[in-house]
Amino acid sequence: MKMKKSKPTVSPLAYKLILSAGITLLLISIHYSYFSPAGYGDWMLGALAALVNSLIWGLRAPWDKLAGGLCALLYFLYIAGQSLYYRLFGQYIFLSTAVGLRSEATQNLGAGFSAVLPQDWRFLIALIVIFLLLTQLRPQPKQDAARRNKPVRGVLVCLSLCLICSLIFYGKLRGAEADEFYYTYSDQYLYDHVSSPRQFVELFGPEAFFLRDVKLNQLEPLRFRSQKRQAQEEIAAYLQAAPAQPNAQTGLFKGKNLIFFEAESLTQAVIDPVLTPTLFRLQQEGYDFTNYTAPLLQGSTSDVDFMLNLSLMPNNEGVIAMQQYARNTYPVSLAKGFAGQGYSAVAAHNGTKEFYNRDQFYAQIGYEDFWDLGVLGPEYGTSDAVCMEIIEWMIDDSQPFFLYNITYSGHQGYEQSDLTDHNEATAREYAASYAKVNQRYPQLDEQVKVYLAKSMSLDLAVASVIDHFQQKGTLDQLVIAIAGDHRAKGFSQAVIEETSEQLASHSSLEDVPFFLWSPSIKGQTIEKPGTDIDVLPTLFNLFAIDVAPEWIMGHDLLDPRYPGYADNDHQILTDNYRYDKQTREFSELNVPLEQAMEENEHWLRIHEIANLILKYDYFAE
Repeated sequence: MKMKKSKPTVSPLAYKLILSAGITLLLISIHYSYFSPAGYGDWMLGALAALVNSLIWGLRAPWDKLAGGLCALLYFLYIAGQSLYYRLFGQYIFLSTAVGLRSEATQNLGAGFSAVLPQDWRFLIALIVIFLLLTQLRPQPKQDAARRNKPVRGVLVCLSLCLICSLIFYGKLRGAEADEFYYTYSDQYLYDHVSSPRQFVELFGPEAFFLRDVKLNQLEPLRFRSQKRQAQEEIAAYLQAAPAQPNAQTGLFKGKNLIFFEAESLTQAVIDPVLTPTLFRLQQEGYDFTNYTAPLLQGSTSDVDFMLNLSLMPNNEGVIAMQQYARNTYPVSLAKGFAGQGYSAVAAHNGTKEFYNRDQFYAQIGYEDFWDLGVLGPEYGTSDAVCMEIIEWMIDDSQPFFLYNITYSGHQGYEQSDLTDHNEATAREYAASYAKVNQRYPQLDEQVKVYLAKSMSLDLAVASVIDHFQQKGTLDQLVIAIAGDHRAKGFSQAVIEETSEQLASHSSLEDVPFFLWSPSIKGQTIEKPGTDIDVLPTLFNLFAIDVAPEWIMGHDLLDPRYPGYADNDHQILTDNYRYDKQTREFSELNVPLEQAMEENEHWLRIHEIANLILKYDYFAE
């Protein structure tokens, strides 16, 4: 009879020590495989490891192995998931944000898998192998009461270590707190408000980010309900601003029609005199805002929709603004402003309107209709150019019109298959564009070539619009606005730098354009720093649409009194100064330091105030 091979046994103390050491090494390996040491040290990693070990010492076999293994697996999924999201978006994500984006993520699994590196799979396999080896270990039967008490001592030791690590971390944080007058610039402010998840993780580590995520987004809302009045007072004080005054461009486009392109992943790298001649011409002949910044926030394109349409910052507390706050009251929007002047206001998108909850959100902010693929007719993935040939004939130009068009062609992924897995017209268009890219820039990275080829569809769409209204004899009544939604995603820093060197323009995959064009204007470069929230007040000034400054967060970029504001999560730039968010140092000062600090504090608080506006539905009062 064949004997069953028994698992190796060791003394209960040795068993606990080996298991504890194995799981601890797994946690440490997972952390340092994806993250560098945090600015405050990795004391919260130590606290986490000690807490997990308290479970190992407190539970009997085999539950101790199961608990330790499960904790290691969940930790790996969290750390690797954050790393993957950072590769795609250059930012870290709250858990509730990830849950809110689950339907969007399932529709873009290809883009996500393209960011998974071989080391991720190797590490997961190694994790499983090590855990399986640990499962082969088992303790000898306990023999006396003294030995039974040793695990209890182990639990107490682990909990003590957890407490010590936590106290050291919070002690360093409290010790670094600045004077109360400089609280906004302190590490404590960043820790309290998580104004920048990327900066938070770099300074405090992913474990501390997880804890703040749970506290801010699960526990804090319960306490904040009792603080609504205080929040309203803070918001009102923050939004106080001098009324806008007319300037040289006020009313320049009054009565004209507007087609606004929120251009998916459009960057300066796309704009080329050979590959995209129409975009190149319009940027040269129109108002080009050269210091425009479109930050890639946690909600990605949905946050851009929100900022461009409302001139408000979205929240940064772990929920998607267009989903969580779609039913809030918004007194000002692009659609409402133009509708108030007798315009029709329609949104269009070569995607589905349910994506990002656009169907509910756009109706709430004043659009009378939303033309998605269900209305336009073509299948999912149809190019910008093909869809625009349909949209331009649907526009009712018997009255002034405003069309907000959200493009799609520039979206990830950027593999060769992403050029062909479409209907015949789109595949043929992409193939021709890729051939042009390959001829002009044969040395480019293959994924960059695909990105450029797909993005060229916007050029064809804009050219089609111009030709359409020129043939109708109404081109002189048309204004075209084009704003990229965010940088091109999924490219490594090495590819970004290499691409910039190889392009004739030396443009970057990270620089996002915003420009306006109409046959009635001459080319002009506006160097004032600006961002998405400034688009609405700038357009309203040009179209002579009034807006109360206390209802928006942005400013008219053509107002000579406004020093500008741009924030790419690394630095804040205005005409008055440059502020490095990592070193917290000012440079290029054109005003006294005290004035720069006062102005900068306003911008550092913008996400904090935005959270309050949305959470308490401020404008409904």
